[in-house]
Amino acid sequence: MKIKNFQQEIRDELMRSSTEYCCYCLTPKGCKWSCCQENHFVRFSDLYEEDQEVLMQDQLDEYENWSDQQ
Repeated sequence: MKIKNFQQEIRDELMRSSTEYCCYCLTPKGCKWSCCQENHFVRFSDLYEEDQEVLMQDQLDEYENWSDQQ
């Protein structure tokens, strides 16, 4: 699979996800009520484009680390 296609799949999956992220550090909300001494959480689709790119790159890096260990 080409990396561009894989990046698009990651983006599509994150856009559909209901996971919320801290607006300040991009940590997934999980069961927390607050993060960074605030309680501002938004879905991936509501993040700034630069923050979306960071999360997508994190997903790619995680996959690359996993595939290197296989």
